[in-house]
Amino acid sequence: MYLAGFLTILIISVNQIVTAQVIDIISRNTTSFHSQNSQVQLITLSDGDYIVGWKSTRPSTLTPGIFLQKVSNKGETDWEGEGTPACSFVSPQDKYKMISDGFGGVIVAWEDRREGYENSKIYLQRLNGKGEILWDPDG
Repeated sequence: MYLAGFLTILIISVNQIVTAQVIDIISRNTTSFHSQNSQVQLITLSDGDYIVGWKSTRPSTLTPGIFLQKVSNKGETDWEGEGTPACSFVSPQDKYKMISDGFGGVIVAWEDRREGYENSKIYLQRLNGKGEILWDPDG
């Protein structure tokens, strides 16, 4: 859940219930951009780490894109400080979904309007556990 600049993570374990852990995305440097960040999603990896995704309109492009960050189970960011873009092609990106790739990385799908708003298409990307793009950089 994204609320007033905070990402709230509620972790429930079989052996224990961990109270809500609040990670301030700005102070943790998941993103320091003071821009429109929305659609925050979180997936849990098999090692207990997380991948956080969000849509952000960066000042340099003024176009919404999907960004990802790996967060350790200790709350430390593992990838590029400002988030790794799902796609290097600058185009309006929206309505994304993420799943674990089973190897510490993520597969993300999103609606992309690079061919115009009337002709949106679904694009995919896979990032490994180090945040490196594995498929076509343009999705």
